[in-house]
Amino acid sequence: MSGAKARFDITINGFDAGINVFPDTATLTTWGEASDSLGGIYVSYGNAALTLNSSEGITNSAEIAPQIATALGGEAHGV
Repeated sequence: MSGAKARFDITINGFDAGINVFPDTATLTTWGEASDSLGGIYVSYGNAALTLNSSEGITNSAEIAPQIATALGGEAHGV
């Protein structure tokens, strides 16, 4: 459904998160536009997105997304 070719569930700071790996940047861009419209918080890097919790952990996600983006050389979205 997301267009990702792989998905990994992880926990960051005690909250559910995930890594989506997309086949190309066009698919990531399409997914990102949908996530943005739903208020999602994520960090994009290459063809991947680190999705952060945007419900109970939203404050934490908004704080750490820019830090993660800087560390990866990626881009924080939804913050």
